[in-house]
Amino acid sequence: MDLSSFEMLNDDFSPLPAGVYEAEVETIETKVSAKGDEFLAMKLNVVEDGSVGRKIFDNFHLWNPNSKAVEISQRRMGSLFKAAGFPTMGPTDDLLGKQVKVRVKVRDADNGYDAQNEVKGYLTSSSPRPVPPTSAAKPAAPWTEAA
Repeated sequence: MDLSSFEMLNDDFSPLPAGVYEAEVETIETKVSAKGDEFLAMKLNVVEDGSVGRKIFDNFHLWNPNSKAVEISQRRMGSLFKAAGFPTMGPTDDLLGKQVKVRVKVRDADNGYDAQNEVKGYLTSSSPRPVPPTSAAKPAAPWTEAA
């Protein structure tokens, strides 16, 4: 079979160099840890030149039995909402598609795991995507009009 019409995709899963990256919130979902604790798993898509398409992952342990882990996650989640332009925390779906700056470091390989990125904070994006114009108000349904 001739596969010449397919592009050879980058398979580099090495961590990004430590720094600050413009990224867009791609997904946020609830997962369960091996210990049975729920947490939020977030995937961000890097949108700046040189690293476009690379992924950054972050987890928020808001329902952890360790109160310190909950406090740290709550601060980071608040920082993320603030960086995305929200004055308070709200539905996580509101973050989807929002562009923020993500400060990452590289955590060295240990305990059988490869080196990986670790999110150290969120900052307001200097070049957020433009917000699409709102659509015109829909006309009232005929059954709601006054007689």
